[in-house]
Amino acid sequence: MTSDTSGVLRLRGALVGSASGVVSVGAHLFGGGMVPGDSTLVLTVAACSAVGAAVSGIRREQISATLLLALLAAGQLIGHTALTVSSDHMHQPLLSTQMLAFHTLGILVALTLVRGVEHAYHVVVQKVLRVLPMLLRLPVAPLPATVSDTPVYRCVFSRWLLVSAGTGTRGPPALV
Repeated sequence: MTSDTSGVLRLRGALVGSASGVVSVGAHLFGGGMVPGDSTLVLTVAACSAVGAAVSGIRREQISATLLLALLAAGQLIGHTALTVSSDHMHQPLLSTQMLAFHTLGILVALTLVRGVEHAYHVVVQKVLRVLPMLLRLPVAPLPATVSDTPVYRCVFSRWLLVSAGTGTRGPPALV
């Protein structure tokens, strides 16, 4: 699993879990329920976090829009059940039309949000992966043409002496 894939999986899980929690609480309030207490809210957050963690375990190739829609609906059902079971009061045992409409609208908005954020994540990661190597490219010093263990030293004076030495044959002096 590459970091790109694991990042989008965690992002999807976080979005599904948080959308399930927010829409569950919103639909509960919109449908006539009371504001949840601390323990009820903690139970709802835990339940929706578990849904998000389960969704983040599904690979990208395996998830379709229909499956994501079903997972969002299941997350909201679990969140709403946690709110209903742990609250001190009981509202209508069945979902009201307002609550059902809010859940349906929330599922569709969350589906659009998750798909849009996944696409934006992939676009941003691809751009960063394309630009980052150009920004981090270090200048490379040219290597010397030859590499040897002995130092090379050429004296300008010795070359001049060899050039001005003259031509001809050398031999013993004629008059000794």
